[in-house]
Amino acid sequence: SAENNRNELKLLQSAVDLSKQGTKLVRAAYLPQVLLTGGYMISNPNAFNGFQNKFSGVWNVGVVVRVPVWNWFEGEYKVRASKTATAIAKLEMEDANEKVDLQVAQCRYKLNEAQKRLVTSRKNVANAEENLRCANVGFREGVMESTDVIAAQTAWQAAKAQSIDAEIDVKLTQVNLRKALGILK
Repeated sequence: SAENNRNELKLLQSAVDLSKQGTKLVRAAYLPQVLLTGGYMISNPNAFNGFQNKFSGVWNVGVVVRVPVWNWFEGEYKVRASKTATAIAKLEMEDANEKVDLQVAQCRYKLNEAQKRLVTSRKNVANAEENLRCANVGFREGVMESTDVIAAQTAWQAAKAQSIDAEIDVKLTQVNLRKALGILK
């Protein structure tokens, strides 16, 4: 979908199409050309029968043929140059397509890694909550000291902060992937 949504790829495709049309135009300039014209002219007074006050007309038909005989291979050189420009535009488009594909693949990889970190951080939060619960129960029962409870609270806060950072990272990588796909402008 990136190929259909990315503006720079659309622009490069337009450049390729324009270059192909330019090649056809250059080639057409050195082909034989035929022009056919025709018309009817009406006049009053009529100049054909002693200037009678009557409408009368004349038909005319013309044919023009232009055949390039010799131009010192100018047409061949121009067509070859235009085809080379088309080939360059195609190569630029292929290069841009590869770069976009690489960017999308990198964004997908980063998104997968961010989702794995989020799952891990949520497990860490669950473990920290259980550790904090055990520390609070132990402190109430008199088996643990207040420093153990404070350490458990600190670990819980760190795990929670890490989980929030992981969620933010997932959202940012999703946005980057949507940008790489051309969904977001």
